[in-house]
Amino acid sequence: MSSPPCPPPYDLFQGSDPHRQVLRATDWSRSAVGHPDTWPPALRSSVGLMLDSRFPMFVAWGEELTFLYNDAYVYLLGEKHPAALGASLPRVWPELWPQVRPLIDTAFSGQATMGEDVTRMIRRNGRDEPSTFTLSYSPLRDETGAVAGAFCVIRDTTARTRLEQRQAFQLRLSDALRAHTEPAQILSVTAELLGKHLNASRVLSGDYDCDQHVMTFHSNYAVAPALELVGTFPAASFGSENFKSIENGTTWVCEDIANDPRTSTGNVFPAFYALGIRSAIAVPNHRAGAIINCLIINSSHPRAWRADEIEVVEDVAHRMWIAVERARAEAALVQADRRKDQFLAMLAHELRNPLAPISSAAELLKLGTLDHDRVRSTGALIARQVGHMTGLVDDLLDVSRVTSGMAIIQQEDVDIKRVLAAAMEQVRPLMEARKHRCVVQTAPGHVAVCGDYTRLVQIAANLLHNAVKYTPEHGRIEVALEASDEHVTLKVADNGVGISAELLPHVFELFSQAERSSDRAHGGLGLGLALVKSLVELHGGAVTAASAGVNAGSSFAVRLPRLAPREAPEVAAWPERGSAAAGMSLRLMVVDDNVDGAQMLAMFLEASGHLVAVEHSGQAALARAATASFDAFLLDIGLPGMDGKELAQRLRQLPQARDAMLVAITGYGLPADGAESLKAGFDHYMVKPVDPLAVAELLAEIVRA
Repeated sequence: MSSPPCPPPYDLFQGSDPHRQVLRATDWSRSAVGHPDTWPPALRSSVGLMLDSRFPMFVAWGEELTFLYNDAYVYLLGEKHPAALGASLPRVWPELWPQVRPLIDTAFSGQATMGEDVTRMIRRNGRDEPSTFTLSYSPLRDETGAVAGAFCVIRDTTARTRLEQRQAFQLRLSDALRAHTEPAQILSVTAELLGKHLNASRVLSGDYDCDQHVMTFHSNYAVAPALELVGTFPAASFGSENFKSIENGTTWVCEDIANDPRTSTGNVFPAFYALGIRSAIAVPNHRAGAIINCLIINSSHPRAWRADEIEVVEDVAHRMWIAVERARAEAALVQADRRKDQFLAMLAHELRNPLAPISSAAELLKLGTLDHDRVRSTGALIARQVGHMTGLVDDLLDVSRVTSGMAIIQQEDVDIKRVLAAAMEQVRPLMEARKHRCVVQTAPGHVAVCGDYTRLVQIAANLLHNAVKYTPEHGRIEVALEASDEHVTLKVADNGVGISAELLPHVFELFSQAERSSDRAHGGLGLGLALVKSLVELHGGAVTAASAGVNAGSSFAVRLPRLAPREAPEVAAWPERGSAAAGMSLRLMVVDDNVDGAQMLAMFLEASGHLVAVEHSGQAALARAATASFDAFLLDIGLPGMDGKELAQRLRQLPQARDAMLVAITGYGLPADGAESLKAGFDHYMVKPVDPLAVAELLAEIVRA
């Protein structure tokens, strides 16, 4: 009885997937292995296993090393597929054969081998890219156990390797950003690290001027033959439409400038081509909706930028700008701290100067041996020094109010010529003492602005005082008032010590003026120009400074919106100060927990002919007011226990004090304090140290009533 015939071999390439169809259509008669139906079982089994796998695999069979592979391996071959099917392995990969042969020889010797993170150049996305793989070579044995081929399984580790490289790059970048504190160093190091990581030909970082529409590149990285680009270039160099996307905050990516419709026409292509730019990425940095910086990556050949590469560039740009802003902020803090220390030292100096003669004068008065003339001169000295200290404190409070937005600006028509005259009158004594020559030119006709008369006088006086202070004796000061239909410009120029180029951009900043000169003969805290700038801006104007340098003089210009020209208004005559209360005695109460301050104010009021009672607490004042009537109460706000506001409210409830004048006196000077005092029932509000003549004028209201 004969054995049944062997069934024909099954169709090894059955299935509808494209790769099996290519295998089925291949002319195997010209290959060393022949038709698949005649293949040895070991070869058919290994090929069947390979075709069903999703890992890239290939088989090199026989002495000819006939090359067979699955669908997952096709992308590694690129254009070599499908001609590689059935060909000899050395002929398929001649460029890799020197590296592959030792692995094949090991497999044919009967040993398995593995290669990890093997780097190969693989064409992906239209370009050759370095890729990494883990390779496993195993021997293929025939029915006798002899090695007849090699079986290779491949794992593509490119994605993992790129992730590891990116993480390592980010660590290097973080270390570099921490190590550098200068913005220029941060930009330079970041550009170099990014350029090397992406193998770019050029990396640029630039600032954008929104008004001039130009990009200024400060530092960049370039690899020959690409040249560094340093300087200012118009934004139109990128192409108007291209730059619109950058201005909108969108990353701009170009893979091939020669074939991209955004860059292949007009003047953009020749400019890019001349600079060796064939592809690029531009990442904008936006703040408050406007572009301020841009990071640009160039490649000297067309390049299909991967999504992860674009992400790296965007991440680096973001971290670089944060580091630059941090460095600038830290530098500003150091500078501000240094200026603060200088300012505090100067403040101590300015306060000690008047305190020394005041202290000496107080000791002289305590002796009780001075004659009448010396007592008067000593009192005058104390008054002058107190006035100086009051001015210092007022300057500090003024700057605090104005810079914090708490200053109240009156809105009225102001004759700017009257402002200038008042300011000139203030500085005239110092100008005459230093023998300065002052030339004043004013615009013809009536020149008016809308603003606060007192504050405008303060602006002009500060500029004039600044010129007088920093101009040596016998110097020249020029004052000019110019007017156009829309603006009024006040200019003050001198031929004094001038301003250095380093200080000029900072003269309007707080505390910076202290550095202008080491001459402290005239005192001051260097707050004047900062106050001028704030007050001018509150009036809707602008102030500028100019100087050719040290010992070259300086000039300042204040420009304000002008009111429509009209006829000059009639100015009412001002009453003479302190003339109303003469010859009438009032009953007054001074309430202040500062014993010395209360006694001194009482002594002045008594010397003016008034009857004065002094109390140092709210409870004592309230008890005394309940048993006697007074024409006016001068109350300190910061009383212990019952403060001045509560005392005022309770005094208003007493029949004896219901119609009396209540004057609030406080060491604080915020606008809110004045409003709260008036709300509490006070008629007037004064800031310490009070001007005795101002008190006399308030009391004159009682006389006139």
